[in-house]
Order: sequence, then C-alpha cells, then structure tokens
Amino acid sequence: MRRAFAASMLLVASSAALASPQGVWPEDARSLPMGRPSWVLVVPAVRGGDGRIQLWDRFSPWSREWVVPRPTPSGVRTVSISGDAEDQKLIRSEQLDNMSSETLRLLAGKYGAEAVAVVVEDAGSAVAVAVWKRGGHATWEAADMAGDPRKAALATIDDLFGGADAREAPVSSVSDGVPSASILAQRSLEGGLVEYRITANEEAARLIDASPSLRVSGRDGDTMDVVVVDGRDVEDVMREAGVSLPSP
Repeated sequence: MRRAFAASMLLVASSAALASPQGVWPEDARSLPMGRPSWVLVVPAVRGGDGRIQLWDRFSPWSREWVVPRPTPSGVRTVSISGDAEDQKLIRSEQLDNMSSETLRLLAGKYGAEAVAVVVEDAGSAVAVAVWKRGGHATWEAADMAGDPRKAALATIDDLFGGADAREAPVSSVSDGVPSASILAQRSLEGGLVEYRITANEEAARLIDASPSLRVSGRDGDTMDVVVVDGRDVEDVMREAGVSLPSP
C-alpha cells in the first residue's frame, strides 16, 4: 500500500512538472549568457494539462496575442512565426521539449532570423521562454508573472538576450528622416515569389507604395508585408525605389 501511494505521488509530481510551461527543459541550460540580436522570431505554443506542447493553433488566445508585432521593453523587434505548412514540417512539439538547436536553426534560416524565442503558456497563464541565437546555444527562463503574460514574455526575452544592460541601450535599424527599412522575416509564395515582412519609416513607406516592382500585401503601423512582383533581389528593388536597407 505504501509503495503504491508513493508511486502515485511520484506520478502526480511528474505530471505537475510536465504541465508547467517549461516542461522538462534542462536546469543546466537555464539563463545562460546570450548576445543581443537585431530582431527575434517568436514561436508561440501552449502546454496542455497532459504536459504536451500544442503548436499551430492560430485561433488560440495565446497565438492571437502575438499576431501584431510588439518590441521588447528594450526595443528589440519581435515577429511571430506564420505557422504555414512548411513551418509545420520543420518543427514538432517534441523538438521544442528537447530544445533542439538544429530545429530552431532551420526555422531561423527559413525566415532569415538571427534569433528565435519559443514562448510557452500553460493553462494557468504561467509563461516560460526558450531562446536560441545563431552561432550560439539554446537557453530558457520562466517569466516573472507580475502582470500581463505577453509583457512578461517580452521582458524575459530581453533578460535572456543581454539582461538589464540591453534595456538601457535600445537600438533601431530604421533611421528617422532617411527613407529606410529593415527586413524582419520572409516566406516563399507560389510561383517562386517571396513575401517580406519589413519595418519602414514614413518616407520609405511612401516610396514602397509608389514602386511598380513592389506590392504591399499587408500593413500594421510601421510594419508592412511586401512582395517583389518581378522576382528580383529585394535589396536591388529597394535601392532602385530609393529606400535604404541597412544590414542587421
């Protein structure tokens, strides 16, 4: 009887650990030092009561929280993954549980991202964040849940990518007064075309709207989704339009 009781208590404890947002992410990979990226690709996920990570539910409240891009407190830009069919082939829930750097590297390569953040919320709205940066490792931390879960996740991304020092030195790759833009992400479309998610200042946005080689497919504030309609290199088309596209 005592053995059965002890076994049942161990099962309950294990289930509780799995159901926490970080699940079985290794303790020795927690809060490792990481350099500041120019922008971060975000992968929202939910951990169910059974401990499994649930991906690709675009209609979940947590996924919808990340549809509109929002910077971290220090100004690092974040863009949520699109979750298309190619994404679903590249990444599976068990790979997130294993903090697979190779999987995150492939995902970053598709979007042209320097860094990836996996933001996991559990049923109790607790949040944990795992991050990876090109040329580095994967690390994670639980968010301080003093306020809104998304704000807590964004603050945790800052902490993992440079901590408080990063918050004191916001950096923007878009220059005021000069027609300039920065590429946040990209994805392939049918017919060999490529759609770019960019951030652009007011001057650049006007030039992009006027370019016959660019089609704006979406817009939210200073963030635009742009397709190069003639298949040329986006840097060449932007330069031709008079828009500066600085390197990250």
